[in-house]
Amino acid sequence: MAALKEKIESFCKSQGIEIPSGFARRSPSRYVVIKNEGGNWQLTAKTWFKVSDVLNYLNNYCGDADFKILDFKDDAELKRRGEKQLEKHGNLPNVA
Repeated sequence: MAALKEKIESFCKSQGIEIPSGFARRSPSRYVVIKNEGGNWQLTAKTWFKVSDVLNYLNNYCGDADFKILDFKDDAELKRRGEKQLEKHGNLPNVA
C-alpha cells in the first residue's frame, strides 16, 4: 500500500493538486476523486476499492461539482456513465 500512497502523492504534487491532511490517516485504494474547490484542485481524503463505493460518493456528495475520478491501478482517468458505471476517459501522465 505504501507504493500506492507514494504514487498518488507524487501525481498530485506534479499536477499541483492539494493533498488534505486526512489522506495520510488512511490506507489508500485504487480510486480517488479530485474536486475543484474554488479554482483549486484538491484530493479527497477518502479513496475507494470498489466502483460502487465511488459512485455512491459521487451521487451523494458531489452533485454538480467539478471533479475528476482517477484509477491508480490502471493509470486511467474515468468518467461517470449514468449513475451505475464508470468508463475510461484517458490515461494518467507518467509520474516518476
